[in-house]
Amino acid sequence: MIIDPSRPTEGAPLSELLDPYGRVIEELRELLEPALSEVGGSFDEVSVGRPPSRELGDISVSLFALARRLSADPDELCREVLRGVKFRSDGLLVTGDAVRGFLNFRLNRPKYFGMILEAVRNLRERYGYNPAERSLRVLVEHTSVTPVKPIHVGHLRNALLGDSLARLLRFRGHEVSTHFYVNDVGLQVAYAAYAYSKARDLEPRAKPDHWIGAMYTVINALTEVIELRRRYEEVKQRDPDQAISLLRKIDEWMSVLANFKERYPELVERLLSAVEGEDPMDEIHRLNMDYERGELRAVRLVREVSQRCLEGYKETLKRLGISFDSWDWESDLTVWSDLVYEVVERLRRTGYVAREDGALVLLADQAVRDLALHEALGLPRGHEVPRFVIVRSDGTTLYVTRDVAYAMWKLRRADLVINVIGVEQTLEQLQVKVALCLLGMRGDVRRMVHYAYEVVNIVGGRLSGRRGRYITADELIDEAVRRARREIESRSRGMSESEAARIAEIVGVGAVKYAFLSVSPSRPLSFDWSRVLDFSRNSGPFIQYAYTRARSILRKSGVEDPLAEDVDASLLKEELEVELMEAIGEFPHIVAKAADDLRVDAIAGFANRIATIFNSFYDRHSVLSAKPEGLRAARLAMTYAFCITLRNALHILGIEAPERM
Repeated sequence: MIIDPSRPTEGAPLSELLDPYGRVIEELRELLEPALSEVGGSFDEVSVGRPPSRELGDISVSLFALARRLSADPDELCREVLRGVKFRSDGLLVTGDAVRGFLNFRLNRPKYFGMILEAVRNLRERYGYNPAERSLRVLVEHTSVTPVKPIHVGHLRNALLGDSLARLLRFRGHEVSTHFYVNDVGLQVAYAAYAYSKARDLEPRAKPDHWIGAMYTVINALTEVIELRRRYEEVKQRDPDQAISLLRKIDEWMSVLANFKERYPELVERLLSAVEGEDPMDEIHRLNMDYERGELRAVRLVREVSQRCLEGYKETLKRLGISFDSWDWESDLTVWSDLVYEVVERLRRTGYVAREDGALVLLADQAVRDLALHEALGLPRGHEVPRFVIVRSDGTTLYVTRDVAYAMWKLRRADLVINVIGVEQTLEQLQVKVALCLLGMRGDVRRMVHYAYEVVNIVGGRLSGRRGRYITADELIDEAVRRARREIESRSRGMSESEAARIAEIVGVGAVKYAFLSVSPSRPLSFDWSRVLDFSRNSGPFIQYAYTRARSILRKSGVEDPLAEDVDASLLKEELEVELMEAIGEFPHIVAKAADDLRVDAIAGFANRIATIFNSFYDRHSVLSAKPEGLRAARLAMTYAFCITLRNALHILGIEAPERM
């Protein structure tokens, strides 16, 4: 997928092939810079866009910001600048007008459209690749589900964002590696491992990660009921109100148990029997400490549980087309390597660690004030970062402490580290950066990005792994595929069972991916089936259908490679032809900006826009019966260029472009 810039490409210069629209902007800069300099401005002070009407031109430049700085009249400034512009006879920009504070320029469309078609013809599946001036080693950590429960819809947003972000950054020429952080240290895994030790001989009644997730939920419910009953006995005589509150909580957890008993009766009975003769929390805490110390019994047990859960994850991720370059085990990298203990010792030597109730606490609030870390951390002045525990009173480390060690490990291996983690982890990510600053890595924290995303809204309340209340990724995908199959069978009579099943999988998975990726990560995501599988607008199936329509035209044309034909780009004059060609030409430019801004949703928006344009073109204009023959050839070439562009955009999103639907 990556172009070797040193390899010559026949025809146009490499810069034109990589980014046709970027070449237009480059020429615009070359034309305007001297004229802007004469009036005391620069090209960086103007904004480039599209005129509100096609009659006004193809490219619009606003001088309002510059006019404000110069205290000049925008209209007069535009006229003065335009007088200094010297158009080239062989240029892409041919004329310009000054209109109410804007400079509107017209393109030499035949030349520009010819350049676009040549770029797509030469690059094919690599079209859109637009390398940055400096290639970075980028490490993207994403998904990283703690191996105690299935991947649910919240994790799914993480996985899809991380995978697509990695694909996008590769299209920008960066060397990207993807990492899954296996959180195998801590109480959550100890809960699951304890339950597994009591029920490992039972026949699994679900996919591995679902089975382990059931164990984790049931043991959480049982231990909560035990603790709540103990507290109830303590307060029932002296505090009736608190006793009633505790009884309500007991009922909630008993409801969870009843729900799971319907699905997994043997499992619930086995774990219920196990906790009757011992205090499970003592064993769970002991297991946690023993694993952190590397005790063989604990290591074998926890690793077996974790590996089984990961088997289930890999099955789900394979269905989504997601793979990882590295599976980073928390125990290996941070605990058994002693890196986390080195971190603790170095933090203690900074003078910003205190002992409180037997635990070691990092005085983050004091450190931020004393060392003036607000700017390094990107915080407003006066923002408080609360102190936090780095080692428990029993000597075990916390997730945030181990995350500091992992951050150091990642920063040694990359120029840029991107952590795809939910917005609810913002404080913890900030605490990690405070610790890194104290460890002498103040400059390095700028190379670490918290790629935060908001929640996925699901009808029925908040997600809770401990209570087993979540919609799994598997369930969501299965439902999407079922619904997609119904739609496909209603539209395509006579399709074989196997083909319908294959296409339904492609469309269903694509629908889910687009629904998750088309929304900015900074916005909460509401999953609505009526929109997810809407074949008529702004959805994965809508975009895929535009692709299949175009492929159908190409198959019927009988032309093996329309881009290999000599075509007259000047014949592409209809408004929708112009819009479509301009969108194709903009793709590499959009890739570059989306990658630099880390905005996967911009690629989703582009895919929807270009699909919408093509569908409108398809409805209004003929390709195969176009006259004269030259127009047919030009439209076929444009249609093939559209297919390649859309397919490459969908590839960045991890969505397959089907030949038929």
